[in-house]
Amino acid sequence: MPGPDPGSTAPAAFGALPPGPDRVTDYVFDLIRTAIIDKSLPPGSAVVESDLATRLNVSKTPVRESMIRLKELGLLETVGRRLRVVTPSPQRIREAYEFRVCLEPQCAQLAAERASPEQAADLLSGAERGVVVADTRGTLGFYDAGYEFHRRVAAASGNSLLGGAVRRSHLYTLTLTRRDTHGPIDQPGHADDHLAIAQAIGEGDGGRAFDLMERHLQSLLVSALERIGDE
Repeated sequence: MPGPDPGSTAPAAFGALPPGPDRVTDYVFDLIRTAIIDKSLPPGSAVVESDLATRLNVSKTPVRESMIRLKELGLLETVGRRLRVVTPSPQRIREAYEFRVCLEPQCAQLAAERASPEQAADLLSGAERGVVVADTRGTLGFYDAGYEFHRRVAAASGNSLLGGAVRRSHLYTLTLTRRDTHGPIDQPGHADDHLAIAQAIGEGDGGRAFDLMERHLQSLLVSALERIGDE
């Protein structure tokens, strides 16, 4: 099984397991999610707690807790009496983005109304860095920058329930998109979207921030559906 997904907070090797049960569970969660992305755990394969614990050289408890989280996230599903990795599906991709369209424009509008000057400046500088990343780094770096931007918009909304829902839905979407879609992404275009959203939030224009975020997510959905399929 591979190491944790780049950009995660997990350490590089099991020889340096983080202290505390929560951090170990987070680490194991990252490892299993990475295995789903790179298909070390193939779509449709059974996920057995004891087997994973042996492969990862950890106790069953963090594996069990990680499997519960992955099922709640939508990456594992119950088939008969077993948990299996979800299979590629345009419907899953569509539903994931449609759910985000229901959440994130509202977050952007609230962020425009509630963000502190420091939060607004942080969003703008992050979006500006994202433009550079889109031009100079690979797809993985772009995905990481995008996740961080959307997470910060959600945090700036001042609504912890919305923020938590956005983080979970984005993680789900990101995992499926990285595993199931292939081909070029309009990284500069999406980075420009982030910059425009950040500018609207900084200007306190909630309506414009809402509209820009909605259009951005809809364009991501169209792009993902066009790129889903076999490599």
